[in-house]
Amino acid sequence: MLDESQQSAVDNISKLTTAAALLIGAGGSGKTYTIQHLLIQLWDDPKNGIKNETTFLTAPTGKAAKVINDAFALDGFNCFNEAKTIHRLLEFNPGTGWGYDEDSPLDASLVIVDEASMVDSMLLSRIIVALPEDCYLILVGDDNQLPPVAPGQPFTDLINYGPKEMVNRLTTNHRQAQGSLIANACLSVLEGKQPVFGKPGENTLGGVLQDDLFFNEQEDKEDIPEVVANLCREWHEKKLDYAILSPQKTGVCGVDSLNKYLQETLNPAHPDKVQIKVAWLTLRVGDKVLQTKNNYQLGVFNGFTGIITNIEPFVEEITVDFDGETIVYREIKDIKQLTLGYCMTVHKSQGSQFQYGVLVCHSSHYYMWSRSILYTGVSRYRQELHVVGNKKAIKRGLENVVSGERNTLMKLRLQPGVE
Repeated sequence: MLDESQQSAVDNISKLTTAAALLIGAGGSGKTYTIQHLLIQLWDDPKNGIKNETTFLTAPTGKAAKVINDAFALDGFNCFNEAKTIHRLLEFNPGTGWGYDEDSPLDASLVIVDEASMVDSMLLSRIIVALPEDCYLILVGDDNQLPPVAPGQPFTDLINYGPKEMVNRLTTNHRQAQGSLIANACLSVLEGKQPVFGKPGENTLGGVLQDDLFFNEQEDKEDIPEVVANLCREWHEKKLDYAILSPQKTGVCGVDSLNKYLQETLNPAHPDKVQIKVAWLTLRVGDKVLQTKNNYQLGVFNGFTGIITNIEPFVEEITVDFDGETIVYREIKDIKQLTLGYCMTVHKSQGSQFQYGVLVCHSSHYYMWSRSILYTGVSRYRQELHVVGNKKAIKRGLENVVSGERNTLMKLRLQPGVE
């Protein structure tokens, strides 16, 4: 059953009074659930011309697209077209350019872009020019997350300066109401308040869920790698969906050092374990790896994480299991797109969701911490999160409110009186 803000969004968007609409909500507000109900309502109305077969869902990263597909499959929701990355949907080829553009538009009646806060101005323009004249566009996202890496912030600009009838905001956090400390922490961080941490097996908020957010205080940064390894050892051995996040690559508890330490601790070298060295990186069977670029030939995309299941060192061939899909890397140029995936930056995790994990939050990364970084890190997890670090870093994250303000042409064009 839809809550009041969800029902309002479905009713408002389904009127199709504007060419585009925004659906905004924090983690746990039910954006995917709302999209499903919206699609049913749109597909059931023959007057609007929107059909299941010509409805496309897309996202800026492969992991984000997979999250949509997994959520729909879990709910038994039947969408004719699977969600794809924006580049894959528009059939981008590095050699020939975009397959769909203003001269060759998509055969689409509706396009929904998830994780729209990550979409930069250039990429959004590629989507818009590829839409036929009567196609409707819905941008879905969380405006509290980090801005796009590339120039522009079209999602934020449209929220702040676009027509108000386009904006639909979900206001109820359902996971918080169920007792999730992770969901509760997301709202607390946005308000600049100290999150509530729990204890294993307890029910701090009194809902139907047991505590899922814990704080492991470590003042000495040198102790953090061992603590992190001990926390995620069982997840790794059981091949569960987990991720370690850190705000930056450098330092003893940065991404690069933690990846190396976790590899040697969780998957150490052994005479019976095959490994291969590619450039400066050593990869071995059992390693958790991260795909760093979109690879259309192999069908793997930036942000995909998997486990190496086989290595043929003499022919330089690596087999990776990406959540049940086996991909074989047979060329060095493709293998070089892999890196260790035990730990990644908070920025890299955008668009992803994980069941278990650790957020490294230490003051040795003092200048990296901001409210948006802390929020984005915490909001990536669904079932169990351990924050490892010190209170000084959390305090810095809560107090350092980076405006993220960008000077964009879209903002100027959307403001009244600007030609």
